Amino acid sequence: MGATRLQAQAWFAEGRIHADTLMWTAGMEAWQPYARCSLSQSIPPPIPDRAVSLVPLHAEQAGRHTPAIRNFDSADFLTTISRPPLAVPADAPVLHVYADGWQDIRAHPWRRYFARSFDTFALGLLMWFSIGIVVGTVSPPLYSALVAPVSSKVLLSGILTSLLLMPMLAIWIGLCGTTPGKWLFGVRVLRADGYALGFADALRREGRVFVFGMGLCVPLISMMTQLFALVKLINAGKTSWDLKAGWVVTHRPTGRWQVTLYVVAGISAMALVALMRWMQ
Repeated sequence: MGATRLQAQAWFAEGRIHADTLMWTAGMEAWQPYARCSLSQSIPPPIPDRAVSLVPLHAEQAGRHTPAIRNFDSADFLTTISRPPLAVPADAPVLHVYADGWQDIRAHPWRRYFARSFDTFALGLLMWFSIGIVVGTVSPPLYSALVAPVSSKVLLSGILTSLLLMPMLAIWIGLCGTTPGKWLFGVRVLRADGYALGFADALRREGRVFVFGMGLCVPLISMMTQLFALVKLINAGKTSWDLKAGWVVTHRPTGRWQVTLYVVAGISAMALVALMRWMQ
C-alpha cells in the first residue's frame, strides 16, 4: 500500500480500501488482506503473561534529552486523505494490481486489438448515429452539407471517429480502468497501486495510442506502428505507452466466462453490421 498504519486505518474508515485489500510491510512473507494485518483491531493487544525484563540505562543515557512525541497535526490529516504513492517498496513481493481474478499479465495482443476495434466500431457507430439524429433534426441543410459527406468518406470519418472517441474512452478508463470493448475481451488498465488512471492520464494514454499505436489512422503508417507495437508488446510484455508511465495491464483469465463474452462481442458486432447495412 505504501502507507503508514494510521493512513491505512483512515482509508479503511473512508471506504477507500476494504477488508480484502492486499497489504504488505517489512517482515511479512507475502501480501495479506487488510482484515488479517491487525489493522482493524480497535482495542490494543492483550498484555503478555510473562514479565518483560527491563534493561537498565547507563548514567549518560539517562541524562540525554528524550524528544517529545509529535502530536497528530493538520499535515498528518492531509496525508491520510491524499492518494497513496504509486511506488511500492523494492523488496515487496510481486503483486500485479489486485488479486481479484484479473491477474493474467501475459501479453494478449489479439485481445487488445479486438477490444480497441470493438470500441471504435460500436461506439463510433453510436456516436455518428447520434450526431446524425441531432444535426439532422436541428439543421437538415448542415447535415446534408457537412455530416453526410464526412461520414461517407472512410479515411476522414475514421480519423474523426478516433479523435472524437478519445475523451469518451478516457472517461471510462480514467474512472473504471476499462471500456465496453476491453471489458468484453477481459482487458483492464490501472496504476500499479490499483487505482484508476484518472481522466488526465487516461486522455494522455489515448493520445499516445492514437499517435504511436494507430499511426494517426493513416493506412500505411498505421500498419507500421501496429507492427512495432506488437513486437514491443511480445518482447517487453507491455506497449511503449504503458511501459514508460508504469501502468499495469491485466487480463481476465481465459475460461468459460471469458469465452462466453467473446461470443457476445462477436454477436454484437455482427448485429451492428447488419443494422448499419439496413440503415444504408
